[in-house]
Amino acid sequence: MRFLILSILLIAASCSTNDNTTAQTDTLIIGTPADAMMLYPYGTRDVPSLVVIANLFDRLVDMDSDGNIHPALATSWDFITPTTLRMNIREGVQFHNGETLTVEDVAFSVNRMLSAPAMAQTMAPVNSIAIIDENTVDLVLNAPFAPILAHLAQAGASILNQSAVEEAGDSVNRLPVGTGPYQFVSWESGNNIEVTRFNDYWGENAHIENIVFQVIVEDASRTIALETGDVHMILDMAPVDRERIGSDPRYFVSEQVFNGTEHLGLNTSSDSIYADRRVRQSTF
Repeated sequence: MRFLILSILLIAASCSTNDNTTAQTDTLIIGTPADAMMLYPYGTRDVPSLVVIANLFDRLVDMDSDGNIHPALATSWDFITPTTLRMNIREGVQFHNGETLTVEDVAFSVNRMLSAPAMAQTMAPVNSIAIIDENTVDLVLNAPFAPILAHLAQAGASILNQSAVEEAGDSVNRLPVGTGPYQFVSWESGNNIEVTRFNDYWGENAHIENIVFQVIVEDASRTIALETGDVHMILDMAPVDRERIGSDPRYFVSEQVFNGTEHLGLNTSSDSIYADRRVRQSTF
């Protein structure tokens, strides 16, 4: 997910305004089609949540838009056996609460993933994690699994701060503390989420100081907000607007190919029409 946001940030140091001039801004307002469900990485798989999560947290590894794996919180890795992935953890990384990343945080995070229903598919190949020394962990797999690094690069496989999670308790869904390039500021449910640049980030600092994820549910309203300058960027543009906006030199349309699985879930509880197999069969 992160490459989508950061690729925009690289070109968004200047944003079009509604008077057709170009103005420098320290705040990027992004129109999104839905609010996040939560900001706890292991509790959800919805895209609006993961788009924000990807900028607040880091993974052990990252994947670029071409599918190449790059170091993130793990600087290097090697399969020391067909089912043991040894990973060296980056030193000197700070969480947004000022604490330093440790292998204990990594082990805590992996164990939380292993017990989280939303992470079941991602973590199915993993059996356990072992701390080897203060900079090294071993990820033990159930069987040889070549795509494990791609699984670890998913936004949901973010690394948490153990003490922050334990302190937040039941409020962990709304109190994210990561190591990402942006840190959480506020969340007005149904309206917007605000984040700000984390100046102690271990990697390259973000190009824009603040991001506001502004919820605009209707496609047409989201496009109008872009054209009037109320937002600088929108996600999930309606197909009917693609050609018109794309042909306007004031705008840049980014289309990305990403790996994913679309599914259609049916409510088959007793009070649903889909509880009847004949209805399901006649529909599909």
